[in-house]
Amino acid sequence: HYDYERRPEDYPTDWERECETGSIMELADKEWAMENAPEFHVSDETELASVVWYVNGISEDESVSVYLEDDIDLTGYDWKPMGWTDSGSKHQFSGSVFGQGHTINGMTISSDYDDTGFIGYGLNVYVEDINFTNADVSATGCTGIVGGQIYQSYEWKNINVHGKVSGGADDYGAIVGREAYMTLTGCTADVTVDGEPFEYLSYRQKRIDEVEIVETFHLTMDEDHTVTRDEHEGFCNLGWMVEKDGVKVLHRIAEDELSYKYFGISTGEYTIYLTAYINGTYIRVSNIIQYTIN
Repeated sequence: HYDYERRPEDYPTDWERECETGSIMELADKEWAMENAPEFHVSDETELASVVWYVNGISEDESVSVYLEDDIDLTGYDWKPMGWTDSGSKHQFSGSVFGQGHTINGMTISSDYDDTGFIGYGLNVYVEDINFTNADVSATGCTGIVGGQIYQSYEWKNINVHGKVSGGADDYGAIVGREAYMTLTGCTADVTVDGEPFEYLSYRQKRIDEVEIVETFHLTMDEDHTVTRDEHEGFCNLGWMVEKDGVKVLHRIAEDELSYKYFGISTGEYTIYLTAYINGTYIRVSNIIQYTIN
């Protein structure tokens, strides 16, 4: 155990023992990963594979930052996601990916399980300024080119993807498969899902478009910005949703709370409404309250 703590790169990780690693372990430089963690400046496929190994085998709950310093071509490699789940255990990617305007080309990931994309399973993830071209991602569910299943992540910016996704089950999207309430700003996609053009950046966007919004609850706000709701039965996971300048900043349980005041004091436009879990995603179920702090 002491030797493992001193030089963990000399020992196989749980990920190596339990999962298919594709081309990652043929490329990964474990010593480079250990020397550079947790901030990686990546210029080629070897360094990117080294990051995947570190995230999946070593990092646990550590926050990792990845900066692309050049375009990377993954054509011909059997790639695997950063962040994975297995038999109820979760080994997430947490941290940031800064593409700096660079492109990852030819990423091919094929798996027989969920949570598949460049980032497979992620918590508290931020991604910006990155392009994916000629991507080919297939899995059984929770599938997207950039993210498979992503939570506690509020905004991704300036992501452009091109390629194809084979979704299998539900929760597939051009950029991310399953996400709870992410804002995708300045993002574009030219993607097919199961061979058909797919206009939605995430599966939640698709479900929202398919489910009719009914403003069952009525919200009012007093002069000190306290919002009060009325009562209705039969809603699952009722919650307050707060957005600032169009980006989610809070999703709070509202089932036993008839009034709520958000204590954000920075300048901007605030939006508050109620959501409930309906047909596989969170849908707005109230009118919208808006106010501005100058």
